[in-house]
Amino acid sequence: MTLQELEIYFQTAATNHKELKEFTWYSLEEISDRIHQDLLFPCLGLEEPLSNTGGQGYANIRLVQNSAFMVFAKVDDAGDHDQIRTQKDLCASIATDVITKMIKDRKRWDAGEKDFVLPGLDHDSFTLEFMPQLLHGFLVGVRVTFRINEPLAQFELGHWENEMDFDI
Repeated sequence: MTLQELEIYFQTAATNHKELKEFTWYSLEEISDRIHQDLLFPCLGLEEPLSNTGGQGYANIRLVQNSAFMVFAKVDDAGDHDQIRTQKDLCASIATDVITKMIKDRKRWDAGEKDFVLPGLDHDSFTLEFMPQLLHGFLVGVRVTFRINEPLAQFELGHWENEMDFDI
C-alpha cells in the first residue's frame, strides 16, 4: 500500500460521507493555518503511517503499518460545553461510520472483490479516542488508530551493487 493509495481511499470516504466536508493530511500546522481561512468542518484528517516489521521467522516477515485518521469539528465558543459535547459526539459518529465502511470493504476484498486498497487491514485493531481541545479550544474531535499488515517486499538484487542473491 502506498501513501497515494491510502490518501485516495480516505479522500473518497470524505467525499462520499454525507456529513464530512473535507479531507486533509493531518498536521497541526496545516490545520492551524487553515482553520480561520478555508478549512471546512467536520473534516477528516489522515496521519502518515508509522511502520515496523514483525514475524516469527525470515520466511514470514510482515510490514505492519500503524495508521490513524481524525475527524475534527470546530466550536465557536471554547467554553460552551454543550456545543463541545455535541461536536465530539458528531465526530465519534462519523468516525464509527468510517470504521464500519473500512470493515465492510475488507469483507468485500475477502469475498473476492480485489479493488480494495487496504487488503491487509486488521479489522480487530481499531482504537477510537477523544482528543483534547486543540488550537486554543476551538477544535475538537476523535482520533482512530488502525493497523495494516502486509507481507514485506522481497529483496531486490537489482537495487544493489556488490550483493549476492540467496533465498532466506
